[in-house]
Amino acid sequence: QLTNVLAGELNGDKLKTKNQNARNGFDFTFSAPKSVSLLALVGGDKRLMTAHDNAVKFALSQIEQDSAQARQTDSKTGAISFENTGNLLFAMVRHKTSRESDPQLHTHSLTANMTRDSEGRLRALASSFKQKGGVINGTGERVYNHQKYYTSLYQSTLARSVEQMGYQTRALGNNLFEVEGVP
Repeated sequence: QLTNVLAGELNGDKLKTKNQNARNGFDFTFSAPKSVSLLALVGGDKRLMTAHDNAVKFALSQIEQDSAQARQTDSKTGAISFENTGNLLFAMVRHKTSRESDPQLHTHSLTANMTRDSEGRLRALASSFKQKGGVINGTGERVYNHQKYYTSLYQSTLARSVEQMGYQTRALGNNLFEVEGVP
C-alpha cells in the first residue's frame, strides 16, 4: 500500500499531475529527548513509547489541519488559488536508534504528496515558490515556516505525558526538555 501511495495511487484513484518530477512526499521527523529515549529503550518503560507516539499523532493532526492545501487554477482566467483541504495521509515509522546506533526514539512521518479537495478529487499537495500578501501558501512551505511551532507541540505534549507518569522534567529552552536525574 505504501508503495502505491508514494506512486500516487490511493484506493484505485490515480493522482493526476502535470509535473512528472513531483516529489512523492515529505518526511517529518519527531525525536524524543535523549533521557526519554534511554528510559523507554534501555529502561524498558513502554509507556514512554506510547506517549511519544501520541505526541507525534497530535503534532501531525495539527499539521494536517493547518497546512494541507491543493492548488486551484481557474480554467478561464488562469488565476491560481489555494484550497485548504484539512487532510493528509501519513505513514508513521518508529525507529529506536540513531545513525550512530545510540538509543534514540524517533518517528519518521512519511507524508504522501496527495490530498482530497472539497469535491473529493485526489490532488497533489500545493506548492508555492512565490508568496503574496503575507499569507504563506503551499503545504511544505507552511510546515517548514512553522517548524518550531510543530516541534513545540510535539515536545510539550510529550512533556505533559511524561510528567503525568510521575517523572520530573527540566526545561532546556526553545521548548525542549529532559527528564530530571537521567545523566
